[in-house]
Amino acid sequence: MYLTYIDEVKYQKDKEPFYWLCGLAFPEESIKFVENCLSEIAQEYFGSAILSNDTEFHAKDIVHGKATYKGHDLNKRFDLYISLLEVLEQCPELKKIEIRIEPEKMVANKDHQDMAFMFFVEKVNSLMKAMKSTALLITDHDKDMVNSNVTSLSTYKEKGTKYQFGSEINCIVDTIHHTHSHHSRLIQMADIYTYTMALQPKQGMKYPREDIIQYTRDKTNLCNASKYKYWPTE
Repeated sequence: MYLTYIDEVKYQKDKEPFYWLCGLAFPEESIKFVENCLSEIAQEYFGSAILSNDTEFHAKDIVHGKATYKGHDLNKRFDLYISLLEVLEQCPELKKIEIRIEPEKMVANKDHQDMAFMFFVEKVNSLMKAMKSTALLITDHDKDMVNSNVTSLSTYKEKGTKYQFGSEINCIVDTIHHTHSHHSRLIQMADIYTYTMALQPKQGMKYPREDIIQYTRDKTNLCNASKYKYWPTE
């Protein structure tokens, strides 16, 4: 079984042209290794590995020096970010799912978040089917999306996904589980991954964002998603 952790970067008109929904699918046998690595990093950086708001790895806050990272040295924050990316590189069986929606180019009047979730479910199911495995979905708690996510996944499992070429969903087990990001290191890693992917199309960035972009492209395999969907297609 693969535990699949999901996060998003929201669409913002004139600021962020895409809506991103990305996930990291960890084989269950790798979870303990990843947790241990992240605990070591947290202990070194924060002086504590205990999960809390004060020890959360949050991509945007690390980069911009907000919340827990306010007043922290920029180079130290950059090094922390890179160390988190390096953990993902130590998981050869890690699977990456990337969904990118461009709402401004959508012709039909559809909810881009709902559409992204449907595409995500289809891609995870296809990936698990090819590997003869199953997935459990886990995501950040968003009170506005909990019921929608649960209902949508249940509907897809019962009736298949929407549209003419809908897919049968039979490799995702149980419901989609929601928990606060500061309660899960693996959701925090999904946040790091999603934010990193959302940086990739951007140009004219300065340190540390430009350096994160280049490091990701030159030193990692993170840009090569196991499954992806860009919508609308060009």
